[in-house]
Amino acid sequence: MGANHVHGTAVPTSRRAVVAGLAVLVPLAIITLAGLLWLWPDGGQSAAAPQSGVERLTGTVVSVTLKRCPAAPEGSPQPDPATCGNAVVKVGDGPDLGKDVELRLPGGPGAQHFGVDDEVILLRGADGAYQISDHDRAMPLWLFGAAFALAVIAFGRWRGVTALVGLAVTFVLLLTFVIPGILEGRPPMLVAIVGAAAIMLAVLYLTHGFSLSTSVAVLGTLASLTLTGL
Repeated sequence: MGANHVHGTAVPTSRRAVVAGLAVLVPLAIITLAGLLWLWPDGGQSAAAPQSGVERLTGTVVSVTLKRCPAAPEGSPQPDPATCGNAVVKVGDGPDLGKDVELRLPGGPGAQHFGVDDEVILLRGADGAYQISDHDRAMPLWLFGAAFALAVIAFGRWRGVTALVGLAVTFVLLLTFVIPGILEGRPPMLVAIVGAAAIMLAVLYLTHGFSLSTSVAVLGTLASLTLTGL
């Protein structure tokens, strides 16, 4: 990276180059914003994706009762003894908040082991029946994310903060524009191009600052994105 790209505050060597870059970037930014407004999902439910009626809830394992595993057919993998039996789980949210339900432990090859006090994910069907789906890893993931953010800020300082803001912008646009827009039936190619252009404009300038070298990188990326879309 050159000095301009690193610091983002150096005086451009050519005013004409800056004016030319802005003459291209400003209209592209306006077109991208207009595309976001035009293609932004309205929150409607796609007819091709009906509701499944399955709720994702949390719970805590209260007790586990292991039983003898049924004999497997000859030549088949033998079941894991730690996955045969039932577990009593206290429902952590939903209509049955605080209720203890007895559920069968997940079995089969690669089945997870569950113990007392484990935080778990429950699936509740439309008929009110529960089943254990997985361990609830929300808290470890939040702690890992916080440690990652602190490490980025410690090593990158202000540049690390702006990089994290750019990462947040990326996730917001993906989860609120790109994925919902495609699920609602918007033109997927246009949604992808507009979403990628908006992410690129925000992330590059947030991460590297407003400079001539950054603008050149933006123009090159936009050109590649346009050619790819065509």
